[in-house]
Amino acid sequence: MMEIVTANVTHEMITPLMSVGLLAEKLTHEKERNQIDQDAKLISSTTSILLSEVKLLLDKSHLSAGRF
Repeated sequence: MMEIVTANVTHEMITPLMSVGLLAEKLTHEKERNQIDQDAKLISSTTSILLSEVKLLLDKSHLSAGRF
């Protein structure tokens, strides 16, 4: 059971991680201030999604181990 949860959450984490990396790289090349602000907001929201997934994984692992 835990392997399935880990595989699912890991898969869900890959997309936001890749997005954060690509957006951060894009920001290093941006010239337009408005676009930089939009990208920074997108990085922030993507990071929040990723943190939620990590917290979910931790909660599920604690439940599985009977430590919650």
